[in-house]
Amino acid sequence: MIAFTVPGKPIQWQRARRSGKRYFTAEDHARHMRSVAWQARLAMRSHEVTGPQEGPIGLHCVFLFEPPASLSAPKRAALIGRPYVVKRKNDGDNLLKLIMDALSGVAYVDDGQVCDFHVTCRYAAVAQTDVCVVRIEDKQLPAFAGMNTGA
Repeated sequence: MIAFTVPGKPIQWQRARRSGKRYFTAEDHARHMRSVAWQARLAMRSHEVTGPQEGPIGLHCVFLFEPPASLSAPKRAALIGRPYVVKRKNDGDNLLKLIMDALSGVAYVDDGQVCDFHVTCRYAAVAQTDVCVVRIEDKQLPAFAGMNTGA
């Protein structure tokens, strides 16, 4: 298991932009991906994980957002810990996609290995992303009701 925190406002995955015939990645997007990969490498080093993991992977991400500055202090305080409901951007799947892409080749060989994931979006006093990467043993995968496991 590898657990780490990425400081700063969570950023969602963005398509490569185009300028004439050239495609490029937005700088904030690239910077955040580098930050995620760096934090993962530090966590791997402290957990004595030597390289990308193979096999099925579980990924749990908690995305914490600061309440809007335009709200009064009591309203901001009341939002802390409550679910962050997405209205226009920062939807959970695009937030997760950036983390999965940034960890590919670092925490695991390929993001196709991630077969179990959970995303939580909440308001908090400090914006950050908490990530937990777990190697799943086949015997740990749950059998859901109505799913034919062949057993």
